[in-house]
Amino acid sequence: MRSLSFVLAFASMLGLSSGVFAVDKLSPLVHEALSSSPRTPIKVWVYFADHGETAPGDLEGLMSNVTLAERSRERRLRRSSGPLVDVRDLPVSRSYIRALSDAGCRVKHASKYFNAVSAYAAADEIRAVEKLSFVRRIDRVQTARREIPPQIDDPETPAAPVAPQSGALPSAPTLGYGASYAQLDLINVIPLHNANIFGDGVLIAMLDTGFNRGHESLVHLDVVAEWDFIQNDPVTRNQPGDPLGQHNHGTLTLSALAGYAPGDLIGPAFAASFALGKTERVDVEIQQEEDDYVRGLEWADSLGADLVSSSLGYLDWYTYKDMDGNTAVTTIAADIAASKGMAVVTAAGNEGPLPWPGIIAPSDGDSVIAVGAVDFTGVIAGFSSRGPTYDGRIKPDICAQGVAVRCATPYDSLGYTSASGTSLATPLAAGAAALCLQMHPYWSPVDLRNALRASADHAQHPNNDYGWGVIDAYETALNGATGVASRPNRVRPDAVLYQNSPNPFVPSVSGKTAIRFSVDAQEAGSGETGFGSQAPAGDPRGERGVTLAVYDVSGRLVRRLVDARRAPGEYEAEWDGLDDRGVAVSSSVYYYRLSVGGFSASKKIVLIRR
Repeated sequence: MRSLSFVLAFASMLGLSSGVFAVDKLSPLVHEALSSSPRTPIKVWVYFADHGETAPGDLEGLMSNVTLAERSRERRLRRSSGPLVDVRDLPVSRSYIRALSDAGCRVKHASKYFNAVSAYAAADEIRAVEKLSFVRRIDRVQTARREIPPQIDDPETPAAPVAPQSGALPSAPTLGYGASYAQLDLINVIPLHNANIFGDGVLIAMLDTGFNRGHESLVHLDVVAEWDFIQNDPVTRNQPGDPLGQHNHGTLTLSALAGYAPGDLIGPAFAASFALGKTERVDVEIQQEEDDYVRGLEWADSLGADLVSSSLGYLDWYTYKDMDGNTAVTTIAADIAASKGMAVVTAAGNEGPLPWPGIIAPSDGDSVIAVGAVDFTGVIAGFSSRGPTYDGRIKPDICAQGVAVRCATPYDSLGYTSASGTSLATPLAAGAAALCLQMHPYWSPVDLRNALRASADHAQHPNNDYGWGVIDAYETALNGATGVASRPNRVRPDAVLYQNSPNPFVPSVSGKTAIRFSVDAQEAGSGETGFGSQAPAGDPRGERGVTLAVYDVSGRLVRRLVDARRAPGEYEAEWDGLDDRGVAVSSSVYYYRLSVGGFSASKKIVLIRR
């Protein structure tokens, strides 16, 4: 890429980019398509060399004008180690898009991540676009194969165990898992449910075929956004113009992740919030194009989604050599999304042990969480794709049940079915991941992946069938990710709140959990000293009014830990899991809030009783 950029820049400087010294900007796939059918429009990616800047400082100026939604901004601050805004947040130049339209191209989508557009164009139009000095490269838009379940209501599929009656399950007497018990028990979600961890506060984006939210198990969902990327409207259920069964696959995956119908179906993260993206066509040989997927990822990023669950796979036109984590457009896009703090959980594929490994894009990404499928006993499914990636990395990353998964029937609002495929293992794993993010809101996507791997059942001997193995949601949340740093929450320049430790907090194990915070000197003016210049020791002018208290999820005060004036310095408070009356509180998520001089910051604390 560096040598190509140099050639283009040098040619442009000499005014030769479309003249004497021509650079071939067309990929081999485009050349092949044009030679076989020169008059037939094909769908291509047109990549641009810049964003229309003309002076060295223009790029910084453009980035300074980028506005992020508050939730997206907060997620990046919590979970991304990169800059808050970078060049991948800049919109594609409108003048460049107009130039393509003027050349006869039918522009479909613009991608900020790639500084590119997808467009339909015939040979003459592509040749004209190739001559534009600001066009860097032209490639073919690839297609996806939906990981359609190979079995639905298959009578030969062995039945999974059904949950015991509530009397025999005293630890979870109220949920009534029914036939969904086994798939949650296998990945050890139920202890988290017992601790009232259901995904509250986590925003999950689902990218699929559409969703029948009228099913009884889905009517409870908190849906904050919906978009149909096929018909460009906010309707994600079947609608006029859709083929029969358009929303079927998405209904299966969404219900496996978030269904709530006690006695019939309980998903791992039924209390999470959702952004539902209808990105996938079912009427064209169950294929969809990768620009829809990229557009869906960018949409989820802009909304501030914490996690993406997607059961799409890209293999057509790709070879094993392309499964290197750096070639497929969808893989690159998924890794970009992860770099911005949004975890991407994706199906490893239903290709099985092919002559070459069956891993598919974007599951070959080094920052995504690729999910393989096992049966309810934990044995790998024959159809589950195997690694390694072309560059030798182990894939899949983790596994969950993907054989005979209990889910909602898409065509009956009161019916239930079973379905199989890595498509169904993925939402189960994504739901478990959401519970872990609820408990560890500062985990980056790589932290989350590493934590899930570390607690899985093949963690000591990972391989290319199971990856690190079947996940254990409870142990992941309890043990945390090895090497994850405690990220401080700065209230203002004169107060800092740190994550409690241990967290989760198990009173019967550790007795207490410690909460550290610091108070700096008061600011000059209105009786305060400046930041960094402290009042003399013992001088009451240097003290600040400080409160530190624990609250439950409804906002009710549980325990006041600090309510006093404090001189500048580092402090530590402890909580033993008791309320102000000395009564032990139940397992749940709590919040502790530090308030200093009218400003405050909060963090989550998870208490689990054994």
